[in-house]
Amino acid sequence: EHGQMLEWYGGQFDPDEAEIGRILDNFEHLAKKWAPKPRKPKAVPKHL
Repeated sequence: EHGQMLEWYGGQFDPDEAEIGRILDNFEHLAKKWAPKPRKPKAVPKHL
């Protein structure tokens, strides 16, 4: 399977060359995207 993964990846893979800044930026973006959105309070019916 290793050979197939290298072919899929498109070349040699060196985990030491990972761009940690880009990875952290992507995590931050996903955290903001997946964070719960504030909800608007439900309207309270007015009783006359």
